[in-house]
Amino acid sequence: MDVPPGYSEHTAANTDCKLTKAVYGPKQSSRVWFGRFGSIAIGREGGVAPLIALARSEAEDVHETAAGALWNLAFNPGNALRIVEEGGVAALVDLCSSSVSKMARFMAALALAYMFDGRMDEFALVGTMSESVSKSVGLDGARRMALKHIEAFVRMFSNQQAFAAAAASSAPAALAQVTESARIQEAGHLRCSGAEVGRFVTMLRNPSSILKACAAFALLQFTIPGGRHATHHASLMQNAGAARVLRSAAAAATAPLEAKIFAKIVLRNLEYHHLEHTV
Repeated sequence: MDVPPGYSEHTAANTDCKLTKAVYGPKQSSRVWFGRFGSIAIGREGGVAPLIALARSEAEDVHETAAGALWNLAFNPGNALRIVEEGGVAALVDLCSSSVSKMARFMAALALAYMFDGRMDEFALVGTMSESVSKSVGLDGARRMALKHIEAFVRMFSNQQAFAAAAASSAPAALAQVTESARIQEAGHLRCSGAEVGRFVTMLRNPSSILKACAAFALLQFTIPGGRHATHHASLMQNAGAARVLRSAAAAATAPLEAKIFAKIVLRNLEYHHLEHTV
């Protein structure tokens, strides 16, 4: 932290500070802290195991902190592999499937998506041939387990009646009904970087239909009008040319229905933010 106004480094050396108000809300604070102080360094210095232990805690109030921090760490492929090696996949799967906090489940699903979108694989190949084969076999099992629970999580927010109506007409009212069924209110407090948003846009092209649906679901949460950082996320996506990828995902014959409908809604959100900005 910075030295408070009125103090110098010399006078503050033996002084304790009491936190009276956090600069960031509880949904964002762990991600801000890890982003600021270097998630790569934290992963290398043994910071993964304590977070996994926190994720396994019976105290529900720490699950969001653990899930948010592990999501942030998992962006780096080396950290993602460390999470796997420390047994973090099972902990994240448990959060994703059984935490009482929707936000903890959401961020655990996003951490798992980062870990198994393909970027971690090259790190698993380092070492002897036998070590690489062993890692590959272990990763395949972890990947199957992770994708199974990511899919189950996303489908929790898939109202089949609303999806059928949206697939049939794509009318604004039908898409709005899907949005309300899928919305995680607290996700509007999250603020993602351009690299993070870009990761999910790229994930829309992933061979895995489950990861496509997860990516579209995440981008929907980040751009829903009224979210604290929705305009910021929409601007990042527009600058990166995400609309073309979203249109392709929405029209892809082989894409899962969830990915197609969520992609249509994200496109609608981008149009809303663009019009709001130009008015």
